Amino acid sequence: MRASPFAFKVALITVGLALALFVSIRLARIAGTRIIASGRAPNGVEFFVVQRFNWNLGERFTTGFHYRITNGTWGWYYYSHQDDLWSPADASVQCDERSTLATISRNGRPDISFDWDTLFYQCGRRPNLLTPSLQPGGAPPSWWSPTLLNP
Repeated sequence: MRASPFAFKVALITVGLALALFVSIRLARIAGTRIIASGRAPNGVEFFVVQRFNWNLGERFTTGFHYRITNGTWGWYYYSHQDDLWSPADASVQCDERSTLATISRNGRPDISFDWDTLFYQCGRRPNLLTPSLQPGGAPPSWWSPTLLNP
């Protein structure tokens, strides 16, 4: 027995709505700005790895390292503007008080080093292309807001 044109249209609309719902849920998960990892040094310096969806298939995510020193001043270091999705579950932060070094790992591998006394930052993503900053990072990008830390 052949399905009626009406039943076919209903099935097509149902599948389309289910697909649209699935895509919407996935976009809601990745769209916007997300904190991937965060930590606080013993001297009060806070730091955050933040990822923002770019709405561009070629350059999907911009990832940056943000920090706030104890007087409230924010600083920022570049990580990547062509990054892949970085799940918070894949990130870990370890602070070594003796060396004043915070290490952020991605998928179990050390990827970012940050000395909270000197504000020295080193990215391990492309060590042959990026040199460590010898000075504090610049001002955060225009889209950055401390309110992002309080969803």
